Amino acid sequence: MLQWRATVRKGNARGTTGWVTVPKPLVSQFRLGDRLLIQGLSNEEEFFSFIVPIRKTNASMGFYVPSEIIAAFSLIGKELLFQAYKTEYFVSQITQGKRVQIPLEVIEELELKEGSIARVELTLGEKVFSEVIIVSKTPRKGKRDEHHFVVRMNDVPVKRQAKVKIIEKFPIIDPQKPNQETPKNQTMETLLLPSLFPDAVLGKIDENEMIIFLGRHKPIITPISLKISDIAHYFGCYYADGTKKGSGWSINASTPQQAKYYVAMYHSLISSDDLHFELTYTKRAIDATISSDIKNHLLSYWINSSISLSHNNIRILESDLL
Repeated sequence: MLQWRATVRKGNARGTTGWVTVPKPLVSQFRLGDRLLIQGLSNEEEFFSFIVPIRKTNASMGFYVPSEIIAAFSLIGKELLFQAYKTEYFVSQITQGKRVQIPLEVIEELELKEGSIARVELTLGEKVFSEVIIVSKTPRKGKRDEHHFVVRMNDVPVKRQAKVKIIEKFPIIDPQKPNQETPKNQTMETLLLPSLFPDAVLGKIDENEMIIFLGRHKPIITPISLKISDIAHYFGCYYADGTKKGSGWSINASTPQQAKYYVAMYHSLISSDDLHFELTYTKRAIDATISSDIKNHLLSYWINSSISLSHNNIRILESDLL
C-alpha cells in the first residue's frame, strides 16, 4: 500500500471527472496500466473507494477520479489523503446484452485475444458470480480493436458496473492435433473428443476435461477422451429410445433404474447440468383415481431415480381403453 496527499484537479474541461497526480518519488512504484484500488480518506476515515488504472498525461502520471465520485463528494480543488493498493480487478459495465468490455491493459497483460478462454469472477455488491467465458473481438476502424465477453448466467444483473477479475486462462486445444491432449492411459479403444469438433474453440480445464465453445450454442464441459466400451450401450439406448427435440435430445426411460443409468451416463459425458425431466402416465378409462393421488404415487415410485420431479412436470393422459 502506498499513500500520499494530493489535490483533486479537473480531469476534463468541464470538471465532471477528476485527476490525481502521483508524486515524483512514488512514480517508480507504478507502471502504466496498473490497476489500483484507491481510497480517499478524510480525518483518517474512509471517504470513498474505486478501482482505476494508472494513466499518463503530458505532464504527469496519475489516475482519473470517476464522475460519480466527483459529483457525490464535490472533490475538485480539495486536498485528500489517498491510499493506493494494487489489484487484479477492473471495473466494467454489464450491458443489456450482458456484454462486458475488457480494458486494453488487461488484454495486453494477460495476452488475451479473440478465442481466448478464461474463468472470470464478477462482483456486484455482495454477490459474486463465476463463469468460464470466451473472449470476442469488435473491430474498430482506425482504432485499436475492443475485446469483450458475454455473460451467460441468467441471474446476473444488467446495466450495472461490476468488479471483474480474470481468475484463470485456459490452454487452447487444437482439434487437429488431439493426440497432444491424450491422457497417459490411452488404449486402442480410446475416443479423442477434440477431433470431433473441428469448428469449435476448445479450452483445457484440466488433464481430463475440456470446455467446448461452438458458435452460439451453450458451451459444455466434457472429458477429453472416452473409452468406446463405456459409452457403446448408452449410445445404443439413444438409438433405440432417443429423439431430437428442438435444439436438444431426449430419451425415454420406462423404469427408475433405467432413468438412473441415463442420468449417470449423461454426467459422465457432460459436467454442466442442463437436464429437464417430464413424466407421462396414461390413465385407463376405468381408473377412478384422482390425478393428485396418481401423481403422489408416481413421485414415491420414482423418488430414487436421480431425477427431479414435481406435480408440475407430471402429465396424465386419458385413455379410451378400459
